[in-house]
Amino acid sequence: MTGLIITELVGRYPGNIDLLWSNFFRKDLYLGDGFARAIDTYGTIFANNVLGDYRIITIEPHHVKQILALDFNHYEKGPNFRKYVIFISVLIGLSSFMV
Repeated sequence: MTGLIITELVGRYPGNIDLLWSNFFRKDLYLGDGFARAIDTYGTIFANNVLGDYRIITIEPHHVKQILALDFNHYEKGPNFRKYVIFISVLIGLSSFMV
């Protein structure tokens, strides 16, 4: 098994608050557009730590397949996940999301 060193975005201010703040007032962005520049710069996988909330962002097809189709139950989903995912799963007919 090989490991991958993931590039971490580093802002100029404590807590990387500038990474969050840079897209806060822009009205022309979709939800994922804030990551478009990072994807262009760092590639398909990178880490983001804003105010101590550490996230790994990936658009790598193999990773997305692993998470959604093969190993879905082993990834953390957060406290609000179950509220919304059951409704969405039934709505779009994806039984693999049922928890």
